[in-house]
Order: sequence, then C-alpha cells, then structure tokens
Amino acid sequence: MMKIKMRVLCLFLSLICALRTEGLSVRGPAMPLLVQLGASVTLPCSVDTPIPLHELEVEWTREDSGSLVHLFLEGESRPESQSPAYSGRAEFFTEEISKGNFSLLLRNVTTKDKGMYKCVVHTERESSEAKVKIDTERLVVTGADVPVFAYAGEDVILNCSVDAHVPLRELEVEWMKTNEEIQVLLFMGGQYRPESQPERFRGRAEFFSEEIPKGNFSMKLRDVKTEDRGEFMCKVRTDRESVNATAWLQKQGFSTLHWCVLGLTMAAAVFAVLSCIPAVCWIKTAQKEKQEKKKKKKGLTTEEAEDEEEEEDEEEEGLIVESKGTVLLFCLQVSVPCILLSIAFAIWGKIEGSVGEAYVCSAINLVRILVIFKVAPYVLGGTCYERLTNVALPLDNFLIRTGMNSVLLHSVLTYHAQDAVRKLFSEFMFAVVALFDCSAVFLSGMEFTSGYDYLNFVIDTEMFFLIFSGSAFGFTAVFILWFIVPDLQELLDYWKSDLSNRQFEYLIEKVTEVLKYILNSTLNILFLHIFLEKNKEQPALVCFVLFLYILIAVLAFEHRTNIPDVAHILVYVFGSAVLSVLNSVALATEVFLNAEKDERTVEDLRVIVLPLESLFLAFWLGLQMYAFCMQKKKITEQLSQLFQSCKKRLRCPTSSQTPQAEPGEMDPLST
Repeated sequence: MMKIKMRVLCLFLSLICALRTEGLSVRGPAMPLLVQLGASVTLPCSVDTPIPLHELEVEWTREDSGSLVHLFLEGESRPESQSPAYSGRAEFFTEEISKGNFSLLLRNVTTKDKGMYKCVVHTERESSEAKVKIDTERLVVTGADVPVFAYAGEDVILNCSVDAHVPLRELEVEWMKTNEEIQVLLFMGGQYRPESQPERFRGRAEFFSEEIPKGNFSMKLRDVKTEDRGEFMCKVRTDRESVNATAWLQKQGFSTLHWCVLGLTMAAAVFAVLSCIPAVCWIKTAQKEKQEKKKKKKGLTTEEAEDEEEEEDEEEEGLIVESKGTVLLFCLQVSVPCILLSIAFAIWGKIEGSVGEAYVCSAINLVRILVIFKVAPYVLGGTCYERLTNVALPLDNFLIRTGMNSVLLHSVLTYHAQDAVRKLFSEFMFAVVALFDCSAVFLSGMEFTSGYDYLNFVIDTEMFFLIFSGSAFGFTAVFILWFIVPDLQELLDYWKSDLSNRQFEYLIEKVTEVLKYILNSTLNILFLHIFLEKNKEQPALVCFVLFLYILIAVLAFEHRTNIPDVAHILVYVFGSAVLSVLNSVALATEVFLNAEKDERTVEDLRVIVLPLESLFLAFWLGLQMYAFCMQKKKITEQLSQLFQSCKKRLRCPTSSQTPQAEPGEMDPLST
C-alpha cells in the first residue's frame, strides 16, 4: 500500500514539473511593427508568470546578424555588452522586469534597424523565445479624422501633416479634389507652384508657407462655395514611395447669405402680388372709362368730333397715366420685385460660385423692368419713357447674350489656350456678335430701326460661337449650318414662288416667312443639342438659344395696342407678378435644399428662369401676331376667303356633287 502511494506522489510531482516547464511561454507581437523613421518603438516581450531575477537571463539579438541589442543578466542590465549600433539607443523597462515584462525600448529608429529581432528568456531549467519584426516608414502623412463643416463664404483649413526624413526639394505634395479630379494646390521642387492652379481655386486655396519646413502642408480655402463640398486628398510623393491623406469638406446649415436670399425672394413674391392688385384695378377702371368715351363720341356732331381728334391720337397709344401717385404705383409694382430678385440671384451666384448662372438670372430679372413697361397696357408718357421702351428688347438681348458669351469665351481661353485656332475663332465670333448687338441697341434708341434685321443675322453667328466654343466638332457644325439650312430655306422659297400666282399670294408670303424662321430656329437648336451633348451646360445653352429666337421674333413686330383688353392684362400680370413669384419659389427651393440637405433640384437655375421668360415673350408674341393680322386687311381677307373655300369643299366632298364652274370663273384653290 505504501509503495502505491509513493508512486502516485512521484507521478504528481512529475506532472507539476511538466506543467511548470510548459508554463515558460514568451509572448511577442502578432504583427510586424511599422515604425516611423526617427521615432521610438517598444519591442514587446513578456511572460505570464514573473521569474525570480537571480535565475533570469534576457537576451535581445538581431536574428539576421546575431548582433547583441541588449542583455539582462544576474539581476541587472548590461549596457556594456551591447553592439555599438545600439549603444545608448536600446534599454529595458527596468521596473517592469520583475513583473515579467522584458520589452525593449528602441530610440531614433533608422533604416538599418529594419529586420527581425529575437527575445530569448533563460532560467535555470528552461528557455523560450519570441520574435519581433520591425518595418520602417520613410513617409507618414496625416489628414483630418472628422469632416470639416463650413458655411458658404467662410474660410476653412484642411489638415495635412507630412513627417518625412527627406529634403523638401525631394517632396511633391498635391492637393486634389477627388470627386472631380481637379488639382487644387501643388508643391514641387521645393517651392509652391501657383501657376498650376485652375481658375476656380486661384486666389482662394493656398499653403501656409511659413509652416511648410515643419511638414505642415495644410490647405487654407477661402470663401467656401457649394461646389467646393466633397472629398479632398493630400497626395505626398518621394522618389521611392507615395502616401495619401484625406479630408472632407461639408456645408453646414443656413448661412447669413442663405437667409439674405430667402428674405429677398419672399419680399419680391409678396410685393409682386400685393402691388399687382391695385395696378390691375386701375387698368380695368381706365379701360371702362375709355370705352364709355368712345360710346359718347359716336353721338357727337362733326364739329364736336373734330375737337376730339387730339385725344384720339393719345387713345391709340394706350391708357395715358397722368397722376403722379399712379405713376409711382406702376413704377414700384414693376421695378421692386425685379430688383429684389436680381440681387437675390447675384448673392446665390456668390454662394454657388456659378458666374454664368448668376449673371443671366440677375440680368433677365433686371432688364424685365423695361420689357414689362413695353408690354404694359398703359403709357406713362414722356420722351424718356418712350426711348427706354424702344430699347427694352434690344437691350435685353445685348446684356444677356454678351454676359453669356463672355463666360463661354473665358472658358475657352482658360481651358483651351493651346488650341490657337479655336481660341482665335471664338474671340472673332464674340466680337462680331457683341458689335451687332450693340449697334442694334443704338439704332433702336435712335428710332431708325427695331434692330430685328441685325439680330436676325447675328443669331446665326451666335450659334456658330456657341457650338464652336463648346464642342470639339465645331467646324463640322459650322459647315452643316452654312450649307444645309440655306438649302432648306430655298426649298420654302421655291414653294412660295410656285404658289405666287394664286389668289392667296400675300398670305402665302407671310406664312413662308414664319415657316422659314421656325425651320431655322428648330434646326439650330437641334444642332446645338447634338454637338453639345457631353457639355454640362448643354441644357442652359439650349434654353438660352430658345429665348433668343423668341426675343428676335418679338422684335419683328411693332408695338400695337389693338389687342383684346383681357388678354393684354393677363400677359402683363404674368410678366409683372407671376414671373416674380415663380422665380422666387424656384430660387427659395434651391436655397433651402442646398442649406439643409446639401443638394439641388436642378443643376442650373437658367433652365427654369430662361424658359419662363421665353413663355412670357411667347405670349406677347402671340398677341402681337394677332394684332398684326387684324390690322393687315389683306391677311384677314385672304384668311376669310380661304375659310370660305374650305367650307365649300367640305359641303361638296365628291366630284359628282361639285357644281360645274361657270365659264371664266376660277376656284380659289385650283391651279
């Protein structure tokens, strides 16, 4: 029995010894250590159970060369035994050794320190080891951890810190706007290169020059715009490696400029509606009085009628506004909403950074003041008023077209400067268009001509400029427009000449002119749509050309007052009040979505403002065409004859039912 107990005890002691032998397990890092050059690094090495110092020996060595990095022996570290390469740079955490932590601190890491290290732990009975691998980082770039928020118009700083032990002349630092692949800033060859900046960021984005030697390549972005939002990347390159850091710029709620735009749009809409009510009431009252006067004149004698001749001339010009209070009412009712909207669109352009959008929308709303006065069913009187209304439409055409073309020309000169032919041709076409537009305004003011003949010619030149400046296939488009469109117009001329001997010669001539104009404008807009398909401004340019064609068509007609009163008032109200309300709603919606959700319903407000303005002019054009037809007796007579002839044919649809014509009598629709 005693022997059995002794055997069990021996087995138990052997098991304890075996467990103790397996318990000496040295732990190191699971992954290689990535260390920045010049920095310090801790090489982990530890055991779970502390070991008495008198029986402990810890040896750190380089596995590749066998160099002794450090040694702990007989209860103390032995720096004298270190390899010269690590003397004074490697040391133990002395207070931690008794706790089983044999980690080593290595200072001022160099490229020669890269490699595998071995931590060997010896006791009286056993030994174990752990390995640590060091990889050195020659280049470290740090960006922003969280997005940067900013209001429109504010200045922001996007962080980029570069830690590299290389000379500045060997560094290349580039800030990029990643979602658009636009270079914002460039540092190369030891100096800042501002000439590489695009126009969009020129003068707004810059480095902190005094901080560059310290490795601070942060970017300061002034006057933040909506289009600036998104991801920016700081790319740092050397001759051996490249490292990136990212920063995000996001907008933050309503800024002061946003509130200004919202306030202006609301004020414009409210004032347009409230001021329109008394204005329309006065117009209706004045029209009733005018109709009553006409009824009274029918019962006057000849002598009394002669005394009223001077007043008849004034009545043909429209309702004459003589009261100073009423004149002030109409001036405020027309001008205030347009001025407020013009300012609002200008501020919106500053927020968005879109010069073309801001200019066109502001100019249209501002010049509409003169256009509405021309369309108005009343006359304020005076030579100044008459001259201003005469130049209203040509001036509208000149300001909007010149501004739009200036933006396009600037784009060509900036981004296509190496294309000398394109640059020269665009400058020439811009000068031609501006010259003819300016002369049309001058001649309209001098009352020599309406400017229609000039503008009708220069609209084709405008098409060449738009297509050539916005498309790589500009020459192709120019040749097509020069050769195909005139041929199609000749077909219409041939059709007109073939029918010239008919009874409806005058009517056919006018219809042919209208068809030629519609054909020319439709083909030009179609060409513009095709050749600028990949241009981001294509929708705005198409709307712009449509507006120009309707504007030129309106210029073809002299202002007439023989228009139905109700229709005249409706068109006037649409231009003076409804347009202001619609533009206010469109702009306020964009501002709200832009500030709250950082998005837009449309990319360019010109695709809303220009069609609305075109619709207003189209309504006015329709009334002028109606007045022209009513005034020209030939057209009304021939239309009446044509209607009667068609009516007879409908009554006698078959040849058997058609009565034979008398000798010498000819059917108006026969050959």
